[in-house]
Amino acid sequence: PADSNSLAITDPVPADSSFVVGSVVFTDGSTSSGLTMSAANVSYSNDNGATWTYTPVAGGDGTDPNVTNIKFSPQGSMAGKTGTAPSFNIAFKVIIK
Repeated sequence: PADSNSLAITDPVPADSSFVVGSVVFTDGSTSSGLTMSAANVSYSNDNGATWTYTPVAGGDGTDPNVTNIKFSPQGSMAGKTGTAPSFNIAFKVIIK
């Protein structure tokens, strides 16, 4: 089981790419996870995850090459597996340099 205070997922932005500002998407799985996520539950780092206070700024191409890592903190409670496991997906876009 996971609650809103225990689940945090971090993902580095791939090398040689730029994060597309505003591209984070959260979707619940076919078996509802019971979790939700808003823009307030997404944090950004520009120093490889040492701090999470960076605010992305879109350049002319809509990207911010300074974003090095993204942290997702879905809210709610996710029950453990009882039959079909609950699931969710988180995605974001980058542009390869």
